[in-house]
Order: sequence, then structure tokens, then C-alpha cells
Amino acid sequence: MTPAETARPVAAEGAQQRLDASHLEEALAVLRDVSVAVDGGRTWITVRNALAAAPAPGVNPRLATIERDLIRVLSVVTNPAASATYLGDGLVFLPTSLGLPLIGFADDLQITPSLLMQRKWDEPTTRLLERIIRPGDRFLDVGANIGYFTVFGAALAGGTGHVHAFEPNPRTHDVLTRNVRMNNFGHVCTLHQSALGDRTGTATIHTFVRNQGGSTLSTLPDHLLDEWHERPVDCTVPLTTLDTVFADRDDVFSCIKMDAEGSEAMIWAGAARFFHEHVNDRTIILLEWNPPALAGSGADPRALLATFAQHGFSVWRRDDQLALTSITDVGQLDHRCNCELLLARDPARVAEVCR
Repeated sequence: MTPAETARPVAAEGAQQRLDASHLEEALAVLRDVSVAVDGGRTWITVRNALAAAPAPGVNPRLATIERDLIRVLSVVTNPAASATYLGDGLVFLPTSLGLPLIGFADDLQITPSLLMQRKWDEPTTRLLERIIRPGDRFLDVGANIGYFTVFGAALAGGTGHVHAFEPNPRTHDVLTRNVRMNNFGHVCTLHQSALGDRTGTATIHTFVRNQGGSTLSTLPDHLLDEWHERPVDCTVPLTTLDTVFADRDDVFSCIKMDAEGSEAMIWAGAARFFHEHVNDRTIILLEWNPPALAGSGADPRALLATFAQHGFSVWRRDDQLALTSITDVGQLDHRCNCELLLARDPARVAEVCR
């Protein structure tokens, strides 16, 4: 019997009920067989060593994460996805290592190649979301693109949680809606086909085809467009503010992912009440710092860092290994290259998710 055949009844059972002590031994045995077949036993060795270690504070939440991992691994192995498939109309079906397939753009040169070659996208952010979002949590995805993190956040938050995702590019938003529907998270996700800023109305978005993730309200420098070998096509999109959208809601977000291609200063200007009422000391904000796009929107980087501080957030730059560097001055950040920032009010919370 193959590992996949062995795993089949366990995967079905795990999908219907939570694993308990009576199932753990069987699940681990299946994981061992699957790991030997798929990655030479590396995953099994990691899990075995973790289980052999002495329990530490906070072990129960981590066990819940291990449980989700087991179910996800079994789902992927017992239901192997087909190879990437061209669907027509410029769209391609993309299996992912998360076990959550996506539809992407065949002509995209950013996310699609990564998913084709590795079945992954932005692995450090993926790891952070997995450590932050728990069942029942609220997740805000600003700049959702085709929905890689929207769908993953929905899987982590579950039916008792909720995800709000903003994607203004009409072409990209259409694919985002398909991916949410295809993964059966329509009841967990609220999708907003709108840009966020400091006012309500409309805005001009500069859209790209081959670099569609770079679509922006900002004016990008010519040298960057020359590197991309592409010039934008403009279209008008709805514009709103976080204060407006969440004025009558009581959501408190455990995680906010903000990849707004230079609109961050305007978004924070339109969110004074939001950052008072809809975040707390456990909220983690994952924000892309994009100097060319910030400059193209007329933002003052020093003033933006001051805005973070005014709302009680400390700032760290994080690398791909989740190592953190405290940022207290804009001079510590490269004025040309993008980097990933982590914002939080409670340093202990940061240590918890980046340990």
C-alpha cells in the first residue's frame, strides 16, 4: 500500500473532526511514511524532534498549528494536484504547496513563475501568517492581488473567522473572486474592489500586465519602468478609506498585510479611527516598504514612520529568516530598495511570532 493510500482514511477523518490523542499516533505514522516518500524523511525528523522536546509555555497553540499542518500535508499527498494547466483567456491553473490551488495570469512575471517553479510565493510572509492567524481571527489583506494570502488567511481563520481583502485592479480583482470561490471561502471573505486612501471618491490606478502586482496609484520612475519593460495603462477605480469601510463594524484584526504599492501614507491618513478601534496590542502589521512608490505618491517617509509611532506601533525590518532589526529612524532604511516591515505595539507579541 502506498503512503497516499494509507493516508486516505486519515485525511477524510481529519477533515471532519479535530485530531485528539487517539488519532495522533496514527496521524504521525502516516506523516512518517509520507515524509519518507516525499522529502526523504526530513519533515518527519523535524516533527519527531519537536515532540521529543520538553513542553514549553504556549505549546497548546503550537499543537493546533501542527494539527493543521498534518491535515494540510495529508490533503496534498492524498489528493495530488494536477500540473499547472492553461485554462484559456490568459489564465492558468496553479497548484500550490498550501493545498489551495489558484488561478493566475499566464503573462504575469512575478507570482505565476514562482508558483510554477516552487508552488510557493513569499515564504517568509506565509510562515508569519501561519504563526499569527488562529481560528476565529480577523485578517485584513490590503493589496490582495490574486488572493494567495487572502485564501491562506481564510484557511487559517476558518469558518468562525473572517478576511477582508482589498484589490482595486479590476482585472486582478476578477481573478481574486474566482480563487476565493474555487477554494470555497466565499462565506469567510469579504472582497472590496476598491483602492484605499485618505478620501472617498475615485482614483486613477496605473495597471500593468506582465508586472500586474506592481499596479499602483503612484507615479513610478522611468528607470523602474525601463527595468520592467512595460508602461502602465490607466483606469479609474473606486477609492475609500479604512475609517469609512469599518465605521459600523466591530472587527478587531489579529493581522494586517499591507502591500499597497506606495499608498501607505494616504491609507494611514484615512484610518485614524480604524487604528484606534480595530486593532489591539496583539495586532501584527506586515507592511511592504516601497521607496520608489512612496516617492511617486508624494509621501514623506520620515513622516510616515512618525505616523506609525503616533498610533503606538514600533517598527522592525525583517529578513527572509524572520530576523528582526528595530527601526527608529528612516535613515536605517534603504531609500531605493523595497524591504519588509513588521509593526506591533507589544514587543513580546513580536518575539512570540518571530522566535
